[in-house]
Amino acid sequence: MSLKATWLFGRLKRLLPCFLLIGILFIGYWYTGQTTPVKIPSAHVKSPNGNTEATPPEHVPTPEPATQRWVIVVGRKASCNALALTFVDWMVLLVDGHTAQYRHSRCVVLNQVDIDKSRGQLRLSDKQPFRLLAAYLYAIQHGASVILPITVSDDGSMPPPRKHTAGPHTGLVFTSNDIMFDAAAHFGCNRTFRGTHSPSALEYSLCRHRIAAIQTTTACAGVKTSDSSTNGPVCDVHAPPVALAYGRFTLIHLDDALFTRDAFWALPMALVTGSNERLTWSLFVQRLLWLSGNQVVVQGCRTGLSDKVSSRLLSTTARLNKWSCHATTMRQCLLDLIANNSGLLHESVVLFYTHWFDALEHVSYTFPRFSDSFNEACEQVILHAVDQSVTRTRRHFGAGLRTPVTNIVAVEKFYKDTCHRDNVTLPKDTHINFAQPWTQFNEVLLVVTFNKPHYEAIPYLETLYRPFFPNMLYCGPISIDASRYPGLNNFRFSFISYGQSPKGHVPGAFNYKCMETALRLDYAVDGYLSAADDLLLAVHTLSELTTKAVWYRPKNSIRIGEISKLRECKLGMCDFYPHWKWWKDYQNATVEALKEIANRTHSSAIMHAGYQRLLSSNGAADRPNGGFADIYYIPSKLSREFLELVDVFLRHRVFLEIAVPTIIRCLVAPTDVVEIRGVAVNDVARRLQPWKYFTTQSLVGKSYWHPLKWGILAGGSVEYSKLYCTKVLPYLHDRFARSID
Repeated sequence: MSLKATWLFGRLKRLLPCFLLIGILFIGYWYTGQTTPVKIPSAHVKSPNGNTEATPPEHVPTPEPATQRWVIVVGRKASCNALALTFVDWMVLLVDGHTAQYRHSRCVVLNQVDIDKSRGQLRLSDKQPFRLLAAYLYAIQHGASVILPITVSDDGSMPPPRKHTAGPHTGLVFTSNDIMFDAAAHFGCNRTFRGTHSPSALEYSLCRHRIAAIQTTTACAGVKTSDSSTNGPVCDVHAPPVALAYGRFTLIHLDDALFTRDAFWALPMALVTGSNERLTWSLFVQRLLWLSGNQVVVQGCRTGLSDKVSSRLLSTTARLNKWSCHATTMRQCLLDLIANNSGLLHESVVLFYTHWFDALEHVSYTFPRFSDSFNEACEQVILHAVDQSVTRTRRHFGAGLRTPVTNIVAVEKFYKDTCHRDNVTLPKDTHINFAQPWTQFNEVLLVVTFNKPHYEAIPYLETLYRPFFPNMLYCGPISIDASRYPGLNNFRFSFISYGQSPKGHVPGAFNYKCMETALRLDYAVDGYLSAADDLLLAVHTLSELTTKAVWYRPKNSIRIGEISKLRECKLGMCDFYPHWKWWKDYQNATVEALKEIANRTHSSAIMHAGYQRLLSSNGAADRPNGGFADIYYIPSKLSREFLELVDVFLRHRVFLEIAVPTIIRCLVAPTDVVEIRGVAVNDVARRLQPWKYFTTQSLVGKSYWHPLKWGILAGGSVEYSKLYCTKVLPYLHDRFARSID
């Protein structure tokens, strides 16, 4: 060995302990970083003596156990692996069909042993569909809480997965005096016997925690199907689902339904009866569900139904409403109802259900208990679906504009009466076609909010927005008195009320309840846009935004408040004394709301995530936000999170301009918000005379102008009429007239 090599070896030998020590420290540091849970700032909780103390929640709340949802598939062309990818978080049970050698972990294929076992339990003949019944029993025995049967056709196609809610139904409940639910009116279907006549509004309540035992489609009476048989009836695909109140019926399709555990006894009803008996059976099922406080939730129309069949079944509903159960168990009541109405059914049905109920008990199924959950307080709602009868028979819509416009005839007449007058000179070459808008927000629900009941503005708002927003919902502090607003009789619209502001609060202080109610209605849309009634939406700018993200004000225009000290934070310092009065007026309410969020970080994953985002964005979790709340957009994918958070702020009565921006900060990081800018006129003189200052150039790159008081037009203001007719309407509806000033 050379002298140089000997020297180098000696140096490395002396340094070896240092390298070992560094390696041990690095491994220890890495291991600690991987295993030590991340701590969040202290959350305030109540101690046993009633005092408030700080307790750091050391772990993210454990998620609730996943609901055991099973989709049971019939069809020789069904692929278990493909279905597992389509129905995410569902167990897939294949009754018959194709399965790969390597199955997905959520795939189960029914084997002959299970089929033979069920044959003995059910005592069925070979002609009866025991394979599917065996699949039901298998899923129930393995802990299913939700079952969705589907059929895959011979070409491999299957119905698209609908939105199914495993929890309680918190939306619309049909409470009309009518016994039969008019599904065609609710879903705005094109009725052959009504022509273009618009049905009157249906009566609804908005209730919480209704138990939805079956979610399904219904048969609509007198509905004209589309030209393409694959599309089915022409109905509003965005209309919200509705539950049926006690004593109300509809003709549901039990072969296209989701069943929760309380309704598993009804699973085979569509299998053992003939086609003429199935609709009758659907009425029986609904009557039996009431015994356990359960309901049917209707999610859409599927096939047409003749008026003759519909009227014939009314006598059956009257008979069922008079029936009462005197048995002591649910099973006995089920068999009693079947036996008492055996004249409507084949004699073998009673025997079959006796065997089916025996099989259910054999797999440890517990029949639902008697219950009555129909007496909770509810809010009244007026709802009109998008009427498919109005424009499809009168106008041809352009490419991509698939949603007809409700009120099109009324809007055209109102525009003519308002703008084609001697004292209004329309710009030359103005081209407005309400029936063919240049763009549409088909997948957005526009929620127009009134701070005060200026409902006389609704016709003007309909003319402005309805062609662009087929789905609209008005929300105000009190219900609409039709006698006070006769001009509204020509328009069909949906309306909800958030209640008048309590004494000591400004009108509309809590109008963000409108958004809470709208999300509870659960429209089948991408998201919900809230806009004040005195705000002009720049449709051309909004049309370029994604409907998958939150829309709100730019980050630099949103206040951050150190609420405990009534200071504002700017540039990292919280030493600024604000002139914004709402911090002081709602200090206690805001502190209590934030305290509740902190307390619930231990038990709610939504509260934990919101708490962390608030901490990250504002520097502390007890620093709320403040800002303009007359326009914002919430995507449907955040509905659950928004509803849980907004409930806290509403209960503590936090002012909307604190609640809305703070909730948005809890929902998403500032970088994930699509920023919308607008023109906000604060000068009193300019507000009172907007016709002198409104220019379309001011709206370049902007999403709104605020305020414009449309209710003043109803008072006969000539100047406001000129502004509305010569500038605003051409600006919105004539895409080539935006340079008019």
